[in-house]
Amino acid sequence: MFKTSQLKVRKQILTWVSLLIMAPSVFIASKEISQTLNEPLLFASEESVGPHGEAIFNEVAWQQQGRFDIWRMKQSHNGLHAKPQAWDQLAIIVDRENKTVSYHQLVADSTTALLTAPPDSLHPWPQKDYRVSCYSCHANGPRHLRPNWNSSELSLGWQSKLKVNWLNQKMQRYGRLKIIEHSPFTQSIERQRPLALTDPFASQPLLVKICQQCHSESGDRPRGPLQRQHLYTIQFMLKNKYMPPKGHSLSAQEKSQLENFMAGF
Repeated sequence: MFKTSQLKVRKQILTWVSLLIMAPSVFIASKEISQTLNEPLLFASEESVGPHGEAIFNEVAWQQQGRFDIWRMKQSHNGLHAKPQAWDQLAIIVDRENKTVSYHQLVADSTTALLTAPPDSLHPWPQKDYRVSCYSCHANGPRHLRPNWNSSELSLGWQSKLKVNWLNQKMQRYGRLKIIEHSPFTQSIERQRPLALTDPFASQPLLVKICQQCHSESGDRPRGPLQRQHLYTIQFMLKNKYMPPKGHSLSAQEKSQLENFMAGF
C-alpha cells in the first residue's frame, strides 16, 4: 500500500515537472499563433486565375471595429512581385449587429498603395468604381478562402492553414446578410459599374432543392440565393467537389437541373 502511494506521488511530481518544462514552449507557440492570426495572409488563389491560367494573388486581412468586421484584400493580376500600385484594393464590411454587408473598391495611397491606416468615420477611405461586379462572386459577403496549396510560386505552412480555417469559420457564422450601398468607413461615390447584374437572365435563381438548403433567405446559417450571374462560382465549386458539402449528394433529377442551368436553360 505504501509503495503504491509512493508511485502515485512520483507520477504526479513527474507530471508537474513535465508541465513546467513544457510551459515556455506552449506560451511561445500560443503567442506565435495569435500573432499569425492578426497578420495579413498572402496566397495564390485556387479559384481565381488569369485568362491564360496565370496565378492571381490575394492578400487578405481581417480587423474588428466595434460591431463591424472589416475584410480587406489586395489582389494582383500581374504576378506576385507586381508594383504596389498594380494591386487592387478591396474591402467587404460586415455589420454583425444589423446583419448587413457592403462592398468597396478602394483608392490606394499614391505613395505606398498599402492603405495601412485603420478606417474610421472621421477619415473614411476613398473609393473608386468597381473593376468587376462584386456580387457575381460574393452573393453573401466574404467567401471562404481557398488558397492553391500546391502553388510553385508561394508555399504556405501550417500557420497559414490554421489561419484559413479560423477566418473561414468566422465567415460561416454570419448567416444571411443584407447588402447595403454605403459604409461609415468609406467615402460615398457614384458608380458606373453596378454591384450586381440586374437583367432578367442574370437574375434567374438556382432552384435546386439541395442547394437551397443553405443558399436561401432563411434556415440554418443561410448564405443567400444563387443566381445565374454566379455561374462561374457554381461551376468551380462543383468541379472541385466543394459542393454539395460532405455528407450530401445530388439526386439524378438535381444533376439534370444543374446541367440545364449551367447550359443556359
